Amino acid sequence: MQALSDVVVVLARTQGPINLGLVSRACANMGVGELRLVNPICEPDCDEARKFANHARDDLLLQAPVFTSVAAATTDRHLVIGTTARVRDGEHGAPMAPAAAAKLARERGADRVALVFGNEADGLNDEELRDCNLHLHLETPGPYPSYNLSHAVAISLYQWGEAWSEPAPPVEELCASREAVARLERYWLGSLERFRYFRRTPLEQWRPQFQSLVGRMHLTEHDVVVIRGMLSQMNYIAFGDKADDMDQTGRAPADNQD
Repeated sequence: MQALSDVVVVLARTQGPINLGLVSRACANMGVGELRLVNPICEPDCDEARKFANHARDDLLLQAPVFTSVAAATTDRHLVIGTTARVRDGEHGAPMAPAAAAKLARERGADRVALVFGNEADGLNDEELRDCNLHLHLETPGPYPSYNLSHAVAISLYQWGEAWSEPAPPVEELCASREAVARLERYWLGSLERFRYFRRTPLEQWRPQFQSLVGRMHLTEHDVVVIRGMLSQMNYIAFGDKADDMDQTGRAPADNQD
């Protein structure tokens, strides 16, 4: 089994310092490249977290950067994979096992992967899960449906590492970064709004479903450029400008809205 040096583990709103320390140690066991924290509730640099991190304390736990959102923590990743202990509605697509997700990542040429784990009490919320391309679900053969956070991380990493060690298929082009896809999503939605697509369903109500749909696509950097170019030309022909700032705002210019 090879080390997962191109994988980052992202913990969102972690409550327990012991869990935080144990996750750091599991990441070190598996050769994970980096640990990232999103709005941690506990204090990372405390006695319990340092104690249970053991030798992972200095390299992972105390070096973990803190972000304000899952989206901000994963902008440099090719593939962002959330985890959930409960079955979600159809908006997020069907869950996958870690080995199946690792195989998909290899097929897409997604070398830079983020595995995202939520809060111990309620997991990832819907907004955090929408910032992920896919999501994992770990089956439990016993009657209790969810694992402790540190156990879930360790099991997911081990299964991912086993699958990742298998020979990789040839890949013609790497998938686009999450940041590039997110910019395209905003520009795409802004263009749809500008063309008055949203008549019965408001944009904000439709946005999560659209983001989930795009997140499941295998978009390369070239694909992103091509789609952006098509939308840009449509805007120019219809309105005389390309509204280039829509990739930041995700909203159509005010003078073209109803």
